[in-house]
Amino acid sequence: MSTALPGSLPLRGIRALVFDFDGLIVDTETPEYTVWRETYEAHGHDLTLETWAQAIGTIDGFDAVADLQGRVDGGELNMEVIDRMILRSQALLDAEGLRPGISELIAAADAAAIPRAIASSSPLEWVTDNLGRLGVEKGWGFILTADGDVDRAKPNPVLYQEAVAAFGFLPDEVVAFEDSPNGIAAARAAGLVCIAVPNAITVHLDLSEADHLISSLSEMSPGELIAALAP
Repeated sequence: MSTALPGSLPLRGIRALVFDFDGLIVDTETPEYTVWRETYEAHGHDLTLETWAQAIGTIDGFDAVADLQGRVDGGELNMEVIDRMILRSQALLDAEGLRPGISELIAAADAAAIPRAIASSSPLEWVTDNLGRLGVEKGWGFILTADGDVDRAKPNPVLYQEAVAAFGFLPDEVVAFEDSPNGIAAARAAGLVCIAVPNAITVHLDLSEADHLISSLSEMSPGELIAALAP
């Protein structure tokens, strides 16, 4: 895995960009893990990042409700705690803006006429509602989502395969921006170049299968990144 992006030969010839959503465009993962960890603690149990990581970037990887029910005597969860969790989770999410460098990269891609899309394991409504909240709902060529279908969710490559087909380019002409091992696995299995941009949660996970790893999209100018991606 390389970290030297500007001028890097493996990125030459890129003609389109595909963005993950959760954890990449907006960090929904840190608030969710924070609230679930607090919920486990309220029931007298710990939720480790190693366990929670099974749920990141996919669906059906880890069922926190079922897991916690199995740990609690009698399987009776404190619903007042759960209700507070839901409210706190939404409040934390509403406080999250675009991750650093995202708006600048979107603008630079548009200025360079490089098409962009989204591929997410989340439901379409979740993605579009949050894009609207963040003010970046326009300009996406298409938005591909799993919508509860395990066979479409990452690490399966289906969403990225569909993205490549929709663009009409070769797989290695499309770059995926991901933040999780599941997302990286999906992009690489579909043949895309993958740039990993971890968040506060996924920075602790193994992202070594990505072609390139950068700590933040703001660590280089959008112009540098677009120049490295340009045909």
